[in-house]
Amino acid sequence: MNSDVYFSASYNGGVSFTAPQRISDLAPTVSQCVGQVPKAAPNGDVYVVWGDFPLSGHTTGYLFFDRSTNGGTTWGTDVLIDSFFVVPRFPNAPSNNSFYVRSYPTLGVDPQNSNDVYVGVAADPDGIGGPDDGDIFLWASHNGGATWGLPVLVNDDGLPCGQFQPWLDVRWDGAIDIVWLDRRVDFNDEDFEIMFARSTDGGNTFSPNIPVSDTIIPLLPDPNGWMGEYIGIDVDSATAYIAWTDTRLGDRDIFFDAFSLPTGTPMVRTDRQAPQVFSLSQNYPNPFRNSTIIQYALPQNCNVRLEVYNTAGQRVIVLVDREERAGYRSVRLDTNLMSPGVYFYKLRTSDFLASKKFIVIR
Repeated sequence: MNSDVYFSASYNGGVSFTAPQRISDLAPTVSQCVGQVPKAAPNGDVYVVWGDFPLSGHTTGYLFFDRSTNGGTTWGTDVLIDSFFVVPRFPNAPSNNSFYVRSYPTLGVDPQNSNDVYVGVAADPDGIGGPDDGDIFLWASHNGGATWGLPVLVNDDGLPCGQFQPWLDVRWDGAIDIVWLDRRVDFNDEDFEIMFARSTDGGNTFSPNIPVSDTIIPLLPDPNGWMGEYIGIDVDSATAYIAWTDTRLGDRDIFFDAFSLPTGTPMVRTDRQAPQVFSLSQNYPNPFRNSTIIQYALPQNCNVRLEVYNTAGQRVIVLVDREERAGYRSVRLDTNLMSPGVYFYKLRTSDFLASKKFIVIR
């Protein structure tokens, strides 16, 4: 099924819109046009970027750009930004243990210079069979989208871990702020956190990546993998405002964070350092009926085992048994098959042992 890109505009505050007009010049090169993002430039030009690839993913795709210099009345010729390898639809995870992702692009323009335009996308750097499912790349144009430079790698983990769903914005001073879902925290490449980076040289280089979320977000198994297709960022002169889908509470909720990163200061968040000591928190809620969240902190990479026992000392379930990286962790416990009563959960590493009590009610 082929598809095209159409554009419509309102010049009266959204009361009415112009008739849709097709702005893509050719039939899709691969399969269909997806992920269209419009952006208004400070000089009044309108930019649109989109991807051209099958929704099944994991094949060659293309990024296209178009520009209107009269507020969307007419459009120029499509510009091919680059080709790239689309991330797999269900990246690097067994059945029912991933989330559905697509290589939709994100678009930003310098609020004081209409010529500086930036496009980001998640792309598979090593193709089918390679260990790395996705990295974040950025393309820059400094002539209003007429020509584009080579892609620049944004994430700095250097590991075969997945990065997906980027979104970017450009600050008043031209700095590019970008966020994405990042799986470097999990040796199994499943759990994730929200990562941030900034470029202050027009997208040539990026800062060390900074975790935004205050805990590692557990993967919520779902046969359909629904997790949303975008996250969001907006910036002003000193603050980045970020919203994302988060599953730490056992459901798909919207979380928000705002933090300041003044120009010229080290790219480190003082409120999001690695924990200094091991700890095991009391689950919440407690007592509870169907599910609860257990959180713990690891000051170093280590083998972790988290188990649940009944009052007779019999092990009921093993929640975690794997090597994990240092950081804050959240694990969901479902008790649909557990009888009402008192239970204990125990966290064990080579250097730490702790347990807490919880109550299941019906």
